Amino acid sequence: MIPILSTLTWSWFACTETVSTIEPWSQSPKTLRRQCEDTESPELQTTCWVQLAALYGRQGKDSELDGIKACAEIAQISLSKKQPETQQVWEWECAFRLGEELAAAGDLSVGLKHCSMAGRFSQNCITHSIWRSPTQQEIHSDITASKLWSYAQEQSSFAMSSLQRLSPSLQHDALNQLQGVFGFQVYFGSGLLNPEPAHLKDVWGASLRT
Repeated sequence: MIPILSTLTWSWFACTETVSTIEPWSQSPKTLRRQCEDTESPELQTTCWVQLAALYGRQGKDSELDGIKACAEIAQISLSKKQPETQQVWEWECAFRLGEELAAAGDLSVGLKHCSMAGRFSQNCITHSIWRSPTQQEIHSDITASKLWSYAQEQSSFAMSSLQRLSPSLQHDALNQLQGVFGFQVYFGSGLLNPEPAHLKDVWGASLRT
């Protein structure tokens, strides 16, 4: 019995020694790219490219092209070639993550452009991007109502220009959210509660009163 037990024990140790742990994704784009390239699992590699695209998105517009290249890598993965419908879903997910992170980094219009390429994830991407977009400190209720109105019109037109490829219903939803977040950003956290801007009579006034 002892030789058998010894054999089993040795086999158990041998098995445990071959178990590898998954290395955490790096926060360095250069290192993370190397991790993506070295990952053998198609599923993990796909996830890694999405993670890299999001990391580039957090760096802002200057890294947008690198984020696009990371998303493009998904098409080269064996999993994608065998299951083209899976490839499309992951490409949408990658556009989603890149878009929302670009918006959160302060590039809302650029972020929304990628949201428009996120397929069935576009609506959620738009919501995340608009509400994660940072508040402009120079925009608050002590500015004259006319200046706030001009700012709102200009910024919404600029943002909506990135969503022209989407359906009218999605564009309408995006515009409603832009109006809502505008009112929120003017008053929330500013410490200034001048009621004058809320007297605007159009949709921008309504968003401020809300």
